[in-house]
Parts: sequence; C-alpha cells; structure tokens
Amino acid sequence: SENSEGAGALSFDRSTFYFTRKSGVNNKDVAIYISKFFNNQWMQPLKINAKVNIDGYKSMHPALSRADDVFYFSSDRQGGKGGMVLRYCSIDDFGNLSEATNLSAVNTPVDEVTPFYNYFTKTMYFSSDAQGGIGGLDIYKSTFNEDEESWGSPKNIGKPFNSSKDDAYFVINQDQSEGFLSSDRGLCDCGDDYEGSNYCYKIYEFGQPEMLYTLS
Repeated sequence: SENSEGAGALSFDRSTFYFTRKSGVNNKDVAIYISKFFNNQWMQPLKINAKVNIDGYKSMHPALSRADDVFYFSSDRQGGKGGMVLRYCSIDDFGNLSEATNLSAVNTPVDEVTPFYNYFTKTMYFSSDAQGGIGGLDIYKSTFNEDEESWGSPKNIGKPFNSSKDDAYFVINQDQSEGFLSSDRGLCDCGDDYEGSNYCYKIYEFGQPEMLYTLS
C-alpha cells in the first residue's frame, strides 16, 4: 500500500500471510495485518483485533510454529516487563487467535524483537538489547522442554552471528545447515532505535562448511 509493510510470516500451507504495517500520522500506528489466499489471489489485508493490536501500542514481527497453531509477535503493550516483549497466541482449527500470553521466560526489562521458532529443535530465536550482550541488538535462543513444558534460560548465540552493531531477523533451515540474519555491522550509524533507518540493515547468509573425513 502507500504505507510501509514488512516483517511477514507465511503459514506452512501458504494460505495465510501475517505482516507488519506502519500507518497513521508519521507512521506511528504499527500493527500486524492478515491476508488470506482465496480463489488464486490474496484478499484485502485486515488489521488483527485487540488480541494482538491495541491502539497506542506497537505490535510487529509475526512468527508462526510449523503446525500453524501458535502465533508469536513482539509488542510494547502493557503487561510486559518493559519495552518490546514477546507474546504468543494459540490458533484454533478455524484460524481464530486466543488472548495473547506473555512469553515471560525469555522477556527482560528491555526490548525483545524479531522472534523465529524452529519447530524441529523446539528453539526460539529472537533479538534483545539485554545487558551483557556483544553490542546493540544481539541474537539469543531459548529451547522449549516438552517434558517440563517450560522454556530454558535465553543464551546469547555469540559471534560471528552477533556483532558490536544490531543483529536481528535470524532464521535457519530445517537441518540447521544454513540461514539468514540482518545486521548493520560496519555500514553506518543507525542510532539506538532497533528499527533503524531503511538503508542500514543488510541481509547476511551463514552456513556450515563441508565436513571432510579421513578414515584409516
């Protein structure tokens, strides 16, 4: 549209697309929208209701579980520990969202943004500017223990993924052999705002080197 769109998530069956849109005066309304694929075309996007979007607060960075039954996002709405926090909603068989729950095990008093859930390793990757990081936004991970039904303590995934600048939007493929992240490392000064400027973030690719073995 004439507004700014980005930070999207496509359902596994490719029938539903969630994305972030900035609108309103000075693009201050930051909310998550949904569009359905029907009759071989994408329908008019609709702003998700107050279970996700609340007037006067930002909601952004949608992410989905592989089974399309859990919806994750980041928001600065009330009820968190402070700043942007990660929340999630359950999705029923009809696509309806439950009330949002604070992902309290990983949230801190500062900002947590850009969630990505790896279904195969039960691991949540996200970015945070928590104290003790390498610099700016750092990528962290927390693994879900199904037996105890609890999230593990977040761990900074370290270098070379993280740098002295902002590092975010981490994604990795099914066998964990390659993935992507966004960073403003070594490019320009984007200031302290995690949203940065349009020209600052670049996409970086990472992968595992080929494993060579010698048998004797």
